[in-house]
Formats: sequence, C-alpha cells, structure tokens
Amino acid sequence: MKDYIRSVLDVVAESPFVPLEMHARKGVLAVEKLAEAMEAYCAGNQALLDERTEEIDILEHDADKIKQKIRASIPSSVRLPVNKKRSPFFPQAAGLYS
Repeated sequence: MKDYIRSVLDVVAESPFVPLEMHARKGVLAVEKLAEAMEAYCAGNQALLDERTEEIDILEHDADKIKQKIRASIPSSVRLPVNKKRSPFFPQAAGLYS
C-alpha cells in the first residue's frame, strides 16, 4: 500500500489540498461579502454596496488564480472528465433552469 501511495504522490508533485482549502476560503469570504452587499443594497447604501462589490471582485479573482494553479499542478492523466450536461451538480443539467 505504501508503494501505491508513493507512486500517486510522485504523479502529483505538490498536494492540491492546501490550495483547495485556500480556494474554498476565498469562496466563503466572497459569500460573506455578498451578504453584506445585499444588506447594503436593501438599505440603499450605494457607497457600501460599491465597496463590497469591489472586494468580491478581488476575492473571486484571487480564487480564480488559485484554481488555475491547482489545475496546472495536476497532470491531465489523473483528471477525471466531467460531463456538465449529465451532472446533478449543474442545475441546467438536471433541467431545473430549462
């Protein structure tokens, strides 16, 4: 079993789990800022809404950069193809938004 784990680790030079956690944290922060932005919108506070919108844009951009690094670090030979049209994780695939 140790040989199998070692061979898997050889294929993936750097663990993707630390960057995945960083990516998830950026997503959580963006959602928190989104809640604040919605509150600002409902209160009619345009200045705070603009501020939160800018912060969300930055967080999403940072998350995208992390995602690109993750994808670049994982060889295509170990990636699994996902058919978005048949996946239950994509609402349009399930016919929810047809």
